[in-house]
Amino acid sequence: MSKINAVRFINLNYNNNAMKINDECMQFSGKSTLLSLRNGGGKTVLVQMMTAPFVHRGKQKTKDRPFESYFTTAKPSFILVEWLLDGGAGYVLTGLMVRKNQEISEEKTDALEMMAIISEYKEPCMQDIHHLPVVEQNEKTMKLKSYNSCRKLFEDYKKDKKLSFFCYDMSSPAQSRQYFYKLMEYQINYKEWETIIRKVNVKESGLSELFSDCRTEKELVEKWFLEAVESKLNKEENKVKNFQEILEKYAGKYKNIKEQLKRRDAIQKFKEAAEEIQINAEDFLVKEGEKIEQEKVIAAFIARLNVLYEEAEIERERQEEGRKKLQEELEFLKYEQLSCEFHEKNREKRNHASNREMIDLEKESLLRKQEKIQKKVHVFLCAKQQEMVNEDKQEWEIRKEKAAISRTKEENLEPERNRIGGQLSGYYEYRLSDNKEKQEAIKKQKLQIRKDISQQKDILNEYREKTKKITESKGSFRSLVRGYDNIEIKYNSNYRENLSRNILGVYEAGMLDIKQEMYDKEQKKSIQENKEQKEKFENTTEEIHRTERAIEEKREKYFQKDSDIKQAEKEKKGYEQELEERKDILKYLELPEEKLFAREEILHKAKIKMQELSSRRRTLEKKEDALQKEYKLLVSGRVMELPDNLKEEFEKLDVPVVYGMEWLKKNGFTEKKNKEIVSQNPFLPYALILTRQELKKLAERNGETYTSFPVPIIERENLESIKLDRTQSFVKCRIFIFIFCLMKIFWMKKKWRL
Repeated sequence: MSKINAVRFINLNYNNNAMKINDECMQFSGKSTLLSLRNGGGKTVLVQMMTAPFVHRGKQKTKDRPFESYFTTAKPSFILVEWLLDGGAGYVLTGLMVRKNQEISEEKTDALEMMAIISEYKEPCMQDIHHLPVVEQNEKTMKLKSYNSCRKLFEDYKKDKKLSFFCYDMSSPAQSRQYFYKLMEYQINYKEWETIIRKVNVKESGLSELFSDCRTEKELVEKWFLEAVESKLNKEENKVKNFQEILEKYAGKYKNIKEQLKRRDAIQKFKEAAEEIQINAEDFLVKEGEKIEQEKVIAAFIARLNVLYEEAEIERERQEEGRKKLQEELEFLKYEQLSCEFHEKNREKRNHASNREMIDLEKESLLRKQEKIQKKVHVFLCAKQQEMVNEDKQEWEIRKEKAAISRTKEENLEPERNRIGGQLSGYYEYRLSDNKEKQEAIKKQKLQIRKDISQQKDILNEYREKTKKITESKGSFRSLVRGYDNIEIKYNSNYRENLSRNILGVYEAGMLDIKQEMYDKEQKKSIQENKEQKEKFENTTEEIHRTERAIEEKREKYFQKDSDIKQAEKEKKGYEQELEERKDILKYLELPEEKLFAREEILHKAKIKMQELSSRRRTLEKKEDALQKEYKLLVSGRVMELPDNLKEEFEKLDVPVVYGMEWLKKNGFTEKKNKEIVSQNPFLPYALILTRQELKKLAERNGETYTSFPVPIIERENLESIKLDRTQSFVKCRIFIFIFCLMKIFWMKKKWRL
């Protein structure tokens, strides 16, 4: 029996919405688990919610707690239970998505909207209990998806053939039955949950009440377990006959499976081809009409394109000629511009050269003046110094003579020397102050001369700037005059005129007025001529357009007739092809060719044929479903499944359960060796493998164990020693052992011969 691996609740409110479970997952790992909660912690709610997915709608409530009282909003709540399948076959997820009914009316009186899901998987995936994408969660927030979004998600999973995912609307009785039948495929029997587990938990202390009513083992079995066991047994049928029918059915299925698969593929291909033919037939006339219209449009479009292409070619040639003329004029203008710039630069160069020569001459003149002034200053300084030297020399000679006289007289002249020293000191101080004043005057004169030189330089720079501006304006005026000369020459050349100026560069008086009057008369005449030419051009253009329209109409008529001829040929071919297809259809429907145009009779016959094919297809689909179920059992290695009571009996006797198909997968023999063993033991895939010692334990056991079908057993010691005669159309088996106990009868070690 499968075991509960994990339970998960999402958005569950209880105790009048005072308590809430946002998202909680409890891991049991297939082991017996004790949940210890305080009073009011939600033990009864937990058991009621875990029981809800496995009982019918009317039995989901307990004594004081209606099931619909837990769901009061439009947001869905999820009750998910993950089961651990026996033999490592993987996991199966069962559960309910429940919310309050949003559209309660006279027709819809149910207070809840419920959807059941079943998902089978072998490893973690998006459809397991932990990763089912009904909650959008990021680092900070967790958002529950809406009921309709989850329903659409489940339906998409159901449509995906790669997934083993099923969903059922529990408001539909048919889908509700399918859900509980599907649970029974995984050994989850709703009768056990409703008659035993629910009764124990229908109210608090239910287990104590159970044992208060049933104080002996017999009372407990008769009141509680016997009804559930009897519901599994069909007491009115012959179990031996059923077992024989099962064996015959297995043999027939294995013999005809290849042929049935081929027939199914052929029917599927025929169905696909018929649907495609039907779609093509419906679209044929529409496509043909569209094709005719498109051909007409294309023909007119091609004709119009040819006309436009010719006009575009003429316009392109005209524009090419104009472009060449404009290119030549542009090159001439560029040449004129560059020539004018060259001459301007050349004149500026000559002006700059003459200005530079004048500046050099002025610079040399000023340098000469500066040298003369400096020479005069140096002469004045030298004369002054020479005068001072002469005076000092005379004074020195006088002092020298006086000193000589003093030495000759050998007299004491100290007072005289002091007097003379005082006089000399005063004289020298006077001379020094006089020299300082003269020096200051010379410095001031020097500064004045430098200031005059700076002023002269500024005046010179101003003259240079004025000369430069005058030269530039002179050059620009010359450029303008020269440009006007070029324009005048070009005008005379283009318009064959003889405009000329006198030696002063001006026109003769009154000549331009006379030219203006003459040009006005010519302009009026040209305007009149242009008007006449324009009228002629418009008349000619209109005549050309009329001619083109006439040609276009004739061309369209031509293309239309050609298109009609081609269309008629295509319709003829289409009708011929349709007639051939109708003949093939008549052969398939077994009608004579005289009925080729009997549309109603053909449709009636085809409808009958389609109904036959649909009936055969449904039959094959049912067979396919049965084969798929059988294939899953074969893949899992369990062609048969032991009853739970027999498993418990084997566990008590410490007898391991080894299935024949599982033994073939895990024995480590080669494929050839396994085929030989199966050929000698045809019951091996459907039997248990036990040793003699284990068979002896079974034979010596006490008590009664009920089974709904015989269980074949093969001795492990005789497994490879059995030899069969395969030369005849049937096989004789020597010894097979069965456990067969129905309605309190036990047989064992009976010899069967087939």
